[in-house]
Amino acid sequence: MKTINEELVENINRISHKIKLANRPEKPECHGDKPPMGPPPKGKPMHERILVLLSKVESIEKPQLEMILGIPHSMNDKILKDLIEKNYVSMTGKGKDAIISITDEGKAKLQQDEEKKKANEAAVFDALTDDEKALVVSILKKIQ
Repeated sequence: MKTINEELVENINRISHKIKLANRPEKPECHGDKPPMGPPPKGKPMHERILVLLSKVESIEKPQLEMILGIPHSMNDKILKDLIEKNYVSMTGKGKDAIISITDEGKAKLQQDEEKKKANEAAVFDALTDDEKALVVSILKKIQ
């Protein structure tokens, strides 16, 4: 028979796993070796990382994008081609002078992904009432 502490740990681990699964990207991307800004966050495909970065800066030179994200030129070209085909980003100029910008469709895609993520996270806790959720949060804060 398990102790209450063992049951708590087991159930918290299960919930953590469910949350990770709910936020798993649909198509994981290869991130290469360690980029200069540290390893890519888990669960964020490179396509999404580029869109997130562009949503914050509006536009960026292609070499800067590669340096910040730590991705090789050839990989960046492939990803940008895909994003341009989907009309999520636009590119003006060529080569090192190219400027990459997020489009309205790219911003909408980010918003849609964020809403989907929130819905997936909420689904994990659907079995609880709002009072029970507040109690769990209170308990977790207390044991931190």
